[in-house]
Amino acid sequence: SGKIESVNADLLETVLAGGYTPVVSVPMLGKEKGGGYTAVNADADRAAAAIAGALDADLVLLTDVSGIYENPDDESTKIDSASTPEEFSAVKSAAEGFMIKKVMAAEEALEGGASSVIVATANADKPITSALAGEGTTLEPGVLEAENETAQEAAK
Repeated sequence: SGKIESVNADLLETVLAGGYTPVVSVPMLGKEKGGGYTAVNADADRAAAAIAGALDADLVLLTDVSGIYENPDDESTKIDSASTPEEFSAVKSAAEGFMIKKVMAAEEALEGGASSVIVATANADKPITSALAGEGTTLEPGVLEAENETAQEAAK
């Protein structure tokens, strides 16, 4: 799969400022090497991550479980939040199966400028409201600090 290269944040901000809710779906247009464009399928979580990053927004990733678990077979091990690189390392280590892509999308969103990422259940009565109220696993931008510092040091 390819990487999303750009998001037309100006267009989305104009739509939002007009009081509308933009609906964005995949597939997207992929640029051909020889010129031209073709429709390509994209991972919806990663597309949402790119949009959240471009808009400096919170990203809510919905799934069929209540968050990210230290032990995926034990709901009592849900990780409530991660705000440090060490905590994020534990989140990445815990992710298995479909959750690996959710964590990858979360990391891309935070790298792109998202305010936070929440991984929560889609099965709640009001899933978005529940997630924004603290249900699920919340990942804060601070989880990337060590990685960013390491990248900056390597660039010197």
